[in-house]
Amino acid sequence: MKLLSRNSVWKFGIRKIASRENNLTVRARMHEDPNKVFVIDDGKKITYGDFLKRAGQYVASLHQHYKISKGDRILARVSKNVDAIALYVACLRLGAIYVPLNPAYTKQETEHFVKDASPSLFVTCNESADKEFVGKVQHVLKESDLSASTSKLSPNLDVENLESDDVGVICYTSGTTGLPKGAMLTHGGLSSNAEALIDCWQFSKNDVQLHCLPFFHIHGLFVAFNCTIFSHSTLLWRPKFDVSDVIKHIPESTVMMGVPTYYSRLCGSSKLSPDLCKTFRVFICASAPLPDEVWKDFQKKSGHTILERYGMTEAQVVTSNSYSVSKRAPSVQGKPLKGVDVRITDTGSIEVKSPSLFKGYWKNPEKTAKDFTQDGYFITGDMGQWDKNGKNLKPRN
Repeated sequence: MKLLSRNSVWKFGIRKIASRENNLTVRARMHEDPNKVFVIDDGKKITYGDFLKRAGQYVASLHQHYKISKGDRILARVSKNVDAIALYVACLRLGAIYVPLNPAYTKQETEHFVKDASPSLFVTCNESADKEFVGKVQHVLKESDLSASTSKLSPNLDVENLESDDVGVICYTSGTTGLPKGAMLTHGGLSSNAEALIDCWQFSKNDVQLHCLPFFHIHGLFVAFNCTIFSHSTLLWRPKFDVSDVIKHIPESTVMMGVPTYYSRLCGSSKLSPDLCKTFRVFICASAPLPDEVWKDFQKKSGHTILERYGMTEAQVVTSNSYSVSKRAPSVQGKPLKGVDVRITDTGSIEVKSPSLFKGYWKNPEKTAKDFTQDGYFITGDMGQWDKNGKNLKPRN
């Protein structure tokens, strides 16, 4: 079953047209303020203009040296650094499909991804583990070698013309049964979700997001990163979550996205205080249920009420707690984002329809058809209920 984007069908009177404006990096208008600081990496400030030149060097390398073009898959098992962002953006600009992999994946898991995605290029931070894929993939490159070679090239600032439902990313979901499945996320879907989130969470160009999430998962790679580029704000880029490091950088930031364990561990620091967090607008939590006691403890120690949201790889962010602090509550995952329709069946199953939905599972039309209703809702597999006012989504007891 193929889900059609709002801009892709004749019966609504709209022709399917390829345009550079459909490319996520253009729709985000990353080029508009080249002197604005995009990322702060270990104290070094990199502007949007300088970053796009770096991404352009990756575009030049991928296109000239490895003949990467629209639709080619690029497997990325990479370290969390600025060049990893440049590789991701370069793939999007080329119209190639970025396939992020957890560096901790086993040999057996990696074999599945290589076989299933059929990549043209595999960029790896673990050359010793991945050298066996030489011969199975046309090009297997060590990330540091690719980084060094691209730095000598003139930037290619071209952007591929795309349709809004062209796939930009294949993100593998672990699932509960069978092998991981590749969820195909489109340029239009990724863009729509980012635009809804910056509206819901009131992102502005003045924000500085403390980014300590992994860069191979939807939370850190799409939600956190895309909110920054679509609001033309700044990333304070940290290699990983570390309590002392986060405490150090909180006063320089306004936003942080994390998982429940992050907030639980921060509550254990004697340095966490309302004064430390006085520059902050919002702390956001997702990827797992946040225990009520952590929600309350963090509120008491930081002076901030954590904002919870609900989503998944296939649908991205679906609902969010209110941005208004007075309306937030623990164990409530909020209202559907703008443009998102959520319904709960008689048995409690959560079903979603939105412009941010994935296009389907890569090379798995049977599973795709099974997970969608006849009227186009994605069956999430999660159970939920509305609160007593029928407005906010809650986990089902």
